[in-house]
Formats: sequence, structure tokens, C-alpha cells
Amino acid sequence: MKPLERVFTLAQTVEWFGGEDVVTEYWLKKTARTLQIGTRLGRKLVFTETQLQMLLDAHALQGQEPKPARKPGTVKKPRPAKPQNIPAANTAVTPLCARPERARSYRGTA
Repeated sequence: MKPLERVFTLAQTVEWFGGEDVVTEYWLKKTARTLQIGTRLGRKLVFTETQLQMLLDAHALQGQEPKPARKPGTVKKPRPAKPQNIPAANTAVTPLCARPERARSYRGTA
């Protein structure tokens, strides 16, 4: 970058393109990353006039390309869950059963 070359911030670049309805800051960042252009001035991303021309060319080229048709079968369908096997009952464990001697204590007197 030449020392006296004018630089534009992201907001200035969006305004140079014609506002948010033409390009967004996200598009500028993504395209700059793709084209490997842009300069960091401190923590801000700035563009020189030659880089602005490259962005303008990329914007014009992208406007001419037809957008690819969306394929309806690209969404993966979730697989059904596999049935879980129930473990076999252990014969060493006594099955639960009612305890009538305990149940009698809750009854009232007849």
C-alpha cells in the first residue's frame, strides 16, 4: 500500500457502492476474504481505491452469474431410532409381589 493512498472503511465502502440495499458489510468481508484483499488499519478492515475497483468487478461478475437451482433432495432425513433390546430378567432376583401382612395394618378395624 502506498503511504499517501486513500483508504475507505467498511461503512464508507458500503456507501460508495450505494448503500445497504446494494451490498452489505457481510458481503464485503466475505468477498474480501475470497479475493484476499483488504488491509487492516488497527482493528478495522479498510480498502484502497484499487481494491474497491476489484470489489466492484467482483460485484458485477456475481450479478451476471445465474444462481444455482436449489435441489429438493439435499436435506438429510433423520434415521429412525433403533429399537432397544430389553434385557432378560435375572432369575436370581425375586419378583415384586404384594405384601398382604403389611396391607392389613392400614385397614381400619372391622
